Amino acid sequence: HTSFPLLHILFTMRAFLAIAAAVLLSAQFIHALPVGDAPKVKLDLYFESLCPGCRGFITTQMKTVFATEGLSDILDWNMFPYGNAQESQGSSGQYQFECQHGADECAGNLIETCAINLAGRNNTMAWWPFVLCVESAGEAPAQAAPGCAKQHNVDMDAVSKCAQSSQGNQWEHEMAKATAALSPAHTYVPWLVLNGEHTEAMQNKLMDNAVQAICEAYTGTKPAACSSIKGDAKCYK
Repeated sequence: HTSFPLLHILFTMRAFLAIAAAVLLSAQFIHALPVGDAPKVKLDLYFESLCPGCRGFITTQMKTVFATEGLSDILDWNMFPYGNAQESQGSSGQYQFECQHGADECAGNLIETCAINLAGRNNTMAWWPFVLCVESAGEAPAQAAPGCAKQHNVDMDAVSKCAQSSQGNQWEHEMAKATAALSPAHTYVPWLVLNGEHTEAMQNKLMDNAVQAICEAYTGTKPAACSSIKGDAKCYK
């Protein structure tokens, strides 16, 4: 007669352990999932720091994207500051860059490349506000950068040293290589690649309404902000 309470206790303990194991397994599974329920939208911008069209896209469309609640959670945002520049390698092994808008643009490309790489390309919110600030300024990037660095908690000394270093030179060369590897090859900047593809239709959609383009490209449960986006406002014949 004394065995029944013991069996009951053992059964209860086994049930508890089974539930605990299930909860632990569920937590591990949830942790392994991405932020959303689908892969992030990958958006790559190939640009140069003093290009008016590039600055326009960054300071209007992408500024709006990051200000729209939930969108940054579904976005993998990458920037490649090089654009229409040309590079050549000297006898020392260092690369020399010639930029479409002159030496100030080359300096800006290097500053932004260093900021992105020092913070870590995947650590978007550690470098994006700084780059946005530099691109929003009405002056050369080298002049805007110190104030933007102070405003957005970026180590300007480290960025400046990087821009003058062999490491910064190599990082800018990597931006050049990534730009040269584009397929199709870029013929202008800003040049946008969405989920690994570039088409003129996609480029135009992003330039016109990046929020809408990103919402449409995301295959998971869309952020609430996506439901309030207005469609095509054109009046067709």
